[in-house]
Amino acid sequence: MTSPRDLEAAKYMPAEDFLKAAEDPSQINDLFPAARTLEGFLFPATYNLPKHAPADELTGMMVRKFRTR
Repeated sequence: MTSPRDLEAAKYMPAEDFLKAAEDPSQINDLFPAARTLEGFLFPATYNLPKHAPADELTGMMVRKFRTR
């Protein structure tokens, strides 16, 4: 499993940006309004991500994958 530090080392995005995006539950408010973070809603998979993508783009991909699974 890739960690936020791995994303940073591979120059995809700063680890802190990903961690901050994962703290924003707005992407799942319709599923779980009481959620405080995206923890549990970020589906682990392989994603095609361009270098320097915004962190919320990755969390969005992960949440969309969660919804389809």
